[in-house]
Amino acid sequence: MKKKIINAMDIHVGGGLTYLLLLHSYMDSEENIILLDNRVKNKIPYLKKAKTIFLKKGPFRSIRIFIFRLKFYINQYCNKKNKLNIDNFIEIYLNGIPPFFRFYYSKVKVYIFIQNRLFFVKKVNNLNSFINIKIYLRIFISKFFLNLFLRKNDILVSQTNTMKKILLNAYKFNKIINQEKLWGNFNFKRIENTIKNSHTIDINLINLIENLSKENILLFYPADFYEHKNHINLIEAINLLNTEKIKKFKLILTINNSDISSINKNFENIILIGRLKYIDILQIYKIVDYLIFPSYVESYGLPLIEAKYNDLKIISSKLDYVYDVCHPFKVFDPFDKFDIFKTIYTILKK
Repeated sequence: MKKKIINAMDIHVGGGLTYLLLLHSYMDSEENIILLDNRVKNKIPYLKKAKTIFLKKGPFRSIRIFIFRLKFYINQYCNKKNKLNIDNFIEIYLNGIPPFFRFYYSKVKVYIFIQNRLFFVKKVNNLNSFINIKIYLRIFISKFFLNLFLRKNDILVSQTNTMKKILLNAYKFNKIINQEKLWGNFNFKRIENTIKNSHTIDINLINLIENLSKENILLFYPADFYEHKNHINLIEAINLLNTEKIKKFKLILTINNSDISSINKNFENIILIGRLKYIDILQIYKIVDYLIFPSYVESYGLPLIEAKYNDLKIISSKLDYVYDVCHPFKVFDPFDKFDIFKTIYTILKK
């Protein structure tokens, strides 16, 4: 079995955090050394077998990581037995940024997990800006470091075939593999049981949604409020539905009032429940009637995978990333609020 150093620095919220939960069983091995952001300390289940190191964000964190890796490789070099097995060591960078310094450059395989499709988006129809300058700068800096420190014999890991094609076009000299070749398929039943043992369910929230389901068709969209997630068009489509005589319905969004405070819209059929623990999201899938997923751009679209696991009907954007991972019940043009409206209207009318 290969010994792995897995670097997951700066992953602590949103889809990245969810992905760490999905990788829990892969990471929790006696052969592994896991470098984690200190901000996830109480957000992921305890890793019982792997050696886990939590590092606080700060100007010296990169230096600490370098010193740790240096000591590790010196130890391997000085130990004759381990030295013979250096080919069995790999490094995995889940944050998409290669190591700044290399050891055993020609022998140790380095895997770079590229999960942010926004790295490669110049313009997607009317999506040519970001919700704030911080997100733009984060993407620019991350891509700059990726391109600066990437080496030809690094292996890039994609989440879908569509993302693999993008990487093949952008990095012609690197080997590209799909994620399943590295850590296999996700076992959602085992993931859910692991999380249940570490986190408590928000009973009040689940009761609220169960009560809503008694008289309403429930649409669920678990996503943070970023521009490419397309909340605005979805909300405007829901407002068009408010004037129609159709079945009672509610749209449940995992955002806060502050996110949409500047939007002058009617929110009578929209329920805002804020950012949730992953265990609560998994429970909500078991109650609602549809996942609605209007995002413009995704490299994976985790809610699509989660909804498929829960046998939940999916209403989604008619875009390539969707068909990579599921067979949606209905699709729409995410750039056209009227098409979103008509699609939902047809479903509710029936």
